[in-house]
Amino acid sequence: MNDMGWEKIERYSTYLFDRDKLDPQLVDSPKLSYVIIVAAAGLVLSLIWARRAGMFWGLTAATFAILFVVMPQLRLWNARLLPFYYLSLYLLAAIGIAEIGRLLALLFARDVTKPLKSITGATAVLGLCFGLGIVAMPLRAMPFGAVDTATNTYRWGPFSTSESSFIPSWASWNFTGYEGKPAYPEYHDITQEMARIGQTDGCGRAMWEHEEQHDRYGTPMALMLLPFWTDGCIGSMEGLYFEASGTTPYHFMNQDQLSTGPSNAQRDLPYTPGPPSSSDFDLGIQHLKMLGTKYYMAISDRMQEFADAHPDLTPVGTSGPWKVYEVNKGADLVEPLPYQPAVVTDLERDNPADYLPAATGAEPKKKTGSPWQFAAMDWYQDRSAWDVYLAENGPADWQRVPRGTTPKLESTTPVTVSNVQQGTDTISFDVSQPGTPMLVKASYFPNWKASGADGPYRVTPNLMVVVPTSTHVELSYGYTKVDWLAWVLTLIGIAGVVALFKLPAVVLPPSWAERRATRKAKAAEEAALAAAALADLDVSLSADETSAWESTGSGAPTAEHRAVVVGDDPAVASDPAVASGPAATPPATWAADQPVEPGPPASEPETGPAAPPAGGSPPSAT
Repeated sequence: MNDMGWEKIERYSTYLFDRDKLDPQLVDSPKLSYVIIVAAAGLVLSLIWARRAGMFWGLTAATFAILFVVMPQLRLWNARLLPFYYLSLYLLAAIGIAEIGRLLALLFARDVTKPLKSITGATAVLGLCFGLGIVAMPLRAMPFGAVDTATNTYRWGPFSTSESSFIPSWASWNFTGYEGKPAYPEYHDITQEMARIGQTDGCGRAMWEHEEQHDRYGTPMALMLLPFWTDGCIGSMEGLYFEASGTTPYHFMNQDQLSTGPSNAQRDLPYTPGPPSSSDFDLGIQHLKMLGTKYYMAISDRMQEFADAHPDLTPVGTSGPWKVYEVNKGADLVEPLPYQPAVVTDLERDNPADYLPAATGAEPKKKTGSPWQFAAMDWYQDRSAWDVYLAENGPADWQRVPRGTTPKLESTTPVTVSNVQQGTDTISFDVSQPGTPMLVKASYFPNWKASGADGPYRVTPNLMVVVPTSTHVELSYGYTKVDWLAWVLTLIGIAGVVALFKLPAVVLPPSWAERRATRKAKAAEEAALAAAALADLDVSLSADETSAWESTGSGAPTAEHRAVVVGDDPAVASDPAVASGPAATPPATWAADQPVEPGPPASEPETGPAAPPAGGSPPSAT
């Protein structure tokens, strides 16, 4: 993997809270401070009402904000985390608008279990209009909107904005396609010329001179599509995902040496200031040979002059402003090494050359990149070191040398190479006899596996060496343990999705409002049951008896007081069957002047005393 050296953004408050000091091409739209206020309301209400969605997006936003601050400068640029932070805030703000509307619907409702649908509906409509407005106004895409040309202000009714989003022009430029660009004929002709050259002079890799004006084709990276337009015959030395290949730093060094206007996209490399000189250009051509590059494409007058005069370049085609040259002598994909490689033993040792120049009194800052890249770049720029390739590891019979030490020249047995074949993910060749290290000019990556040879071993700058154990060698790009682990996790994920689809729905616990409504409903039900029990009770008290109860200081008679009539268990007050049983005991006022005879003998059916008529006196014994 490669580290492009993207510089960590340290203006934390600007990017996390106010966006007031953004880069010129960026704008604070919608206003981040307003978004944060509404998002905070959404988070607070989500915590109060236990809304999982709000808590999730709040936690997500906080996580990415923290990572943006604490993440050190790595291959993953901390600015890559900001879109996830902003997306979390926007979604949390949307939840905030919904929850504020829900809160208002509850506050203005007579019954909190029945929020006003008019308010929740209005919240949805107004929220939709607000969201469309903040998106469409900077786009200047509102219906019946107009631009005030004098002030370059966009107006829609009472609303106006001076913002003008880059998105319409960006989308128009990108989605018109290559054919829609004024420079398409030039782009079409050079790709077809390269296809013709591939058919007549052989397929191979092409190094094209960089210039910013390539954007006229649609993008400065348009020529990365040479493999597409030539059906895989002509490869591009530059690809889109720079972090994916350890060869990327050396490609940008070549670009610096072979372009009048290089991009110098990767930081902390030993670029030469200004346009390349003739000696810089020659070094770049030798680098093309080292990397197995077959064609060089020049567009500037300066580079074409250097190329026309270079003995290792042969003109093979022209198209518009482009000239195409074939690289001679040594650009083969596979070749035997005349000397044994040397394994570097102390790559992790700190080296002063790996630090950037520092101001007086300042602490030196280490260059971006790996220890291997530092050692390989030193070797790559030093022609005198090229006789012996440095290796990251290798067989025991290869010499071991500390970094910065000149290895000894240990000759190998000369062999011949034939039948070199390159596929999409395979390279094969034959050798006259095994045992001699073979340089394979393809980017090293751990997924490469060799058949018929030991290795592959990583050598400078980022190529491969194999030691044949038979006369036929084949390299294939396969899977590593990381790949297999990724496949296993993918299958587990798919199985999890199927399981979630098949399993019954998860029953979520009730929300705060639902719990409150349940409690109120339960209390109302219990009150109704109690009222029904009292209504069904056959025993009642007369006005005098009620006064007698109240004279005791006990207040109005309750179900427990009435239970005295039917027994000493208050629960039986709601059971008419028990209320008519023999266990009824009259109150004290009855016992004083209206004695009651005991019930019938146990052998006779129990009839019990009759209940007193409503408003009357207790029955007398008969």
